[in-house]
Amino acid sequence: MRVTRGPGNQQGYPGWSPDGRTIVFDSRAENGHVDIWTIDASGSGLRQITRDPADDILPSFSRDGNHIYFSSNRTGRLEIWRTPTFGGRDEQLTQNGGTFPHESWNGEVLYYKAGAMNDDRLVGLPVAGGEERTVLPCVAIFGYAVAPGGILYHQCGVASAMRPLHYWDATTGRDRVLGSLEADWIGGLSVHKDGKRIIYGRGEATSSLMMIENFR
Repeated sequence: MRVTRGPGNQQGYPGWSPDGRTIVFDSRAENGHVDIWTIDASGSGLRQITRDPADDILPSFSRDGNHIYFSSNRTGRLEIWRTPTFGGRDEQLTQNGGTFPHESWNGEVLYYKAGAMNDDRLVGLPVAGGEERTVLPCVAIFGYAVAPGGILYHQCGVASAMRPLHYWDATTGRDRVLGSLEADWIGGLSVHKDGKRIIYGRGEATSSLMMIENFR
């Protein structure tokens, strides 16, 4: 079922609210500017969330549904921000760059990709306040998802079409391989609310040899 018909000419990176009634997404206007919006799962109730002149992208709901996290280049580089779901002041959370924010299953930690160029770390920041810390040294872009008790992810730099799927336990710090995903590239991971199923985008690269006869 088609949910959006605008605004702008490109809507993407959708995410469910905790109660499953609302979808948050980013939308690119005709002039190239990107803001955060929400819409009811039925396709009604379109509402603009951010209105800053900078680009606001890659949104996600907090676990209690009261806030929306997103990345913004308001400071000149991508940092993690959050805003109250039903109106209020936008708040900058990171100072060293960050993108792809998602709260932990219990809502206590905000995970995100480090923002510096060529920095592939997954970082954790306590939601209640505190210092950020490196959680995983190398996670592929669009390559992680929060899960009960930890993180599901696949590593960056894997050249094989069989990509190991890892589970990192936030309590013990143990990292183990659950299995492999067969794909030339993986376009995102998402864990079902029962914690037992995942979905992911699977990309395949193909090529063919062609012959041109009577070439001059």
